[in-house]
Amino acid sequence: MIDWMVSSDIALHLLGLCPYKKESLIYVLHHDYAVESMASHLLNPSCIFCRIIERKEPAHVIAETQETIAFLDKYPVSLGHTVVVSKHHFENIFDIPGSLLSEMILLAKRIAIAQQNVLGATGVRIVMNNGKTSGQEIFHAHIHVIPSGTPRQNRAVLDEETGGKIAQLLREALKETMENKD
Repeated sequence: MIDWMVSSDIALHLLGLCPYKKESLIYVLHHDYAVESMASHLLNPSCIFCRIIERKEPAHVIAETQETIAFLDKYPVSLGHTVVVSKHHFENIFDIPGSLLSEMILLAKRIAIAQQNVLGATGVRIVMNNGKTSGQEIFHAHIHVIPSGTPRQNRAVLDEETGGKIAQLLREALKETMENKD
């Protein structure tokens, strides 16, 4: 059985509106759509997030899965502000496969729980800006996990010492939530 997302992409492809390569239709019909679409979105050397994924730029990484990575925002709104990023270069919500977006939001949930447990967050904002007019500044699909109730940082550059301490606390807390998978 083909699910709704795949069915709608087949319809878009047949109408000539699908953003993926023509060969992707074969993969869609074989239920390997996510694999094909991700393979066609390799890392972009001019993208800061892609360079972080390749470890060519420094970042305080707090979690990593096969398809995602999470690190502290360099210019945090509040202490613990984390960015969850696809390891494939998709620009935004409009071109990322649903399965990958789902993995990103599940990781964001685990990070929010860790922020509550170790940073004393009293709430959290989960934000994904999509497109320049919505405030997206880095055109690589990502989700912000911004804790409330932690000290405001007002987008000041995260210093190395603070970043290291916060990242370690969150990594330790995430060990527990990663085991639970929910």
